[in-house]
Amino acid sequence: QHLAQNSSAKELTLTASDVDAVVRTNVLRTMAVVVTESSALELLIHEGKLLLVGGIYDVSTGNVEFFDEHGKPLAIPHAA
Repeated sequence: QHLAQNSSAKELTLTASDVDAVVRTNVLRTMAVVVTESSALELLIHEGKLLLVGGIYDVSTGNVEFFDEHGKPLAIPHAA
């Protein structure tokens, strides 16, 4: 029986904060997979020759929030 057909099923309500947390977790997880799936990239990151940066685009403002593989915010200069 599908969830939509089950009258006893509770509706799932997500707040903007919930959605933000899911998006951030997905970006961080994807960054971790990239590193663990590529020994070459992992080595370059470990040697400090490559910086892996995650980003979340805010469609309402057009801003992008950048962060490192630990979720720490990074300041990326704007292109002129």
